[in-house]
Amino acid sequence: MFATAAKRLRSGRRVLRGSAAVLALVIIWELTARLGIVDSFLIPPPSTVVAHLFTLAGPSALPAYALWTHIGWSVLRLIAGVALGCVVGVPLGLAMGSNRLISLTFRPLLTLLLAVPSLALAPILILMIGLNNWVPIVIIAIETAVIMAYNAESGSSSIPKNMRWAMASLGAGKLGIFLRVVLPASLPSLVTALKLSVGYGWRALIAVESLAATAYGLGFMIFDAQNYMDTETIFAGIISIAIVGFTLERAVFGSIEKRINAWYAIAAREK
Repeated sequence: MFATAAKRLRSGRRVLRGSAAVLALVIIWELTARLGIVDSFLIPPPSTVVAHLFTLAGPSALPAYALWTHIGWSVLRLIAGVALGCVVGVPLGLAMGSNRLISLTFRPLLTLLLAVPSLALAPILILMIGLNNWVPIVIIAIETAVIMAYNAESGSSSIPKNMRWAMASLGAGKLGIFLRVVLPASLPSLVTALKLSVGYGWRALIAVESLAATAYGLGFMIFDAQNYMDTETIFAGIISIAIVGFTLERAVFGSIEKRINAWYAIAAREK
C-alpha cells in the first residue's frame, strides 16, 4: 500500500515538472506576442490559438466540426497504414528470427528501407498511384513493416534453443512451438515496435498529407492554411498534432506496453 502511494507520488512529481516546463513556454509565448516582441500575425498568442481551436472544433466552423473531420481522416490513415505494415512485418520478422536463410535474404532490403526517409518515397508513389489516400497509407505501412520486422526478429531470435527443444521433446509441432514459445516471448518486442510505429508513422503521415492528401487530414489543413496566411489555423493544427500524437503514442500504446511488459515480467518470475 505504502509502496503504491510512493510510486504515485513520484509519478505525480514527474508530471508536475513536465507541466511546469510546458506552462513556462506558454507564458513566454503569450507575453512575447502580446508585448509585440514578435509579430502577433505570424506568431499569434496561445490564448488566440486555443480560442480558434475551439472554433474549428465547433459547429460554427466551415465546414462544421472541421477539426474533428481532419483528425478523423488522419487517424484512419494511420490505423490503416500501421495495420497493413503489421500484417507484412510481423510474420516476416518472426520468420527471420527462426530461419537464418530468410534473415540473410531479407535483412539487406530492410536495412536499405530503414535508411530511406519516408517522405522521399512520396513523389514516387504519387507518380505510380496518383494523389489519393493510398499514398500516406502505403508510406506508413512500409515504415511500420520495417520496424515490426526488426523487432519481431530480435524477439524471436533471442529465445534459447533449449526452450524449443524442450517443447519439441514433449511432442509439440512447429505450430505449437510458435504459439507457446516464439509468439509469447516476442510479445514485448512487438508491443514496443507497435508503439514506435505509431509514433514514427504519425510524424510521417502529417508530412505526407501536406503533399499527397487532396482533402482532409491535419497535414492537409496546415498546408491549406498556409496558402491563405492563416497562421491561427496553422498553430491550431500543430497543437492538435501534438495532442493526438501524445495520446496515441503515450496514453494508448504506452499504457499497453507497460501492461504487457509487467505481465511478461511476472510470468518470467513464475517460471
